[in-house]
Amino acid sequence: MPTPRPIKKFFRDEKILNGGALMAEKVASLWLRSCNFTVLGKEIAEVIEDAGIPVLVTTWHCGLLPVLYFFRHRRTVVMVSSSRDGDWISSIVERWGYATVRGSSGRQGRSATRRMLQYLSLGYYGGLIADGSRGPARVAQKGVLFISSISGVPIVPVGVGIYPKLTLPTWDRMLLPLPFSRVVITIGPLINLGKVNKNRDTAELTHTLNRLFAVADRVARSAVLQ
Repeated sequence: MPTPRPIKKFFRDEKILNGGALMAEKVASLWLRSCNFTVLGKEIAEVIEDAGIPVLVTTWHCGLLPVLYFFRHRRTVVMVSSSRDGDWISSIVERWGYATVRGSSGRQGRSATRRMLQYLSLGYYGGLIADGSRGPARVAQKGVLFISSISGVPIVPVGVGIYPKLTLPTWDRMLLPLPFSRVVITIGPLINLGKVNKNRDTAELTHTLNRLFAVADRVARSAVLQ
């Protein structure tokens, strides 16, 4: 059954969007502030910060929320889908200090890529979802690899583990921490690309992210952090 037009109009109203995003950001910040964050691979992050180089941070769509919260104090631009869901996400992350570019693999992708490259040239971190906005889940797409290849900016793969957690019945099986959950962020080694070999590089990125997520999940579940 299609959504009635008045309801669509209601949720497209800018005041409703801004008010809802503000409330969502406040709730998410309070919720995540209660969690116990642990970082594995902190030395990699320190090397990157000391070098002062831009990087492309990437993770699976399911781990998006804690990764966005963790990197919120860095000068970062994120690519957000041009969909209606993207309107809400963009409004929330901008309140966390992120710059945003709107686009996807569709018709707005080329413009979004150009804007992302401009931000990277200014020294910003870039943030992209490895499995895109539509999936399939936990299978790397070529977007982040393409931008890394043409910009020369290395990729930093990031895994997430949460315990206890909620797993939403969405296409990506979105992971949400409960209040006071243990959240483990695993930062993998830099990936430097030359010319992209799509099949090989997407397979390697898929394997790397799945390994980082598995490590993070195992540590999050353990009684004593290693």
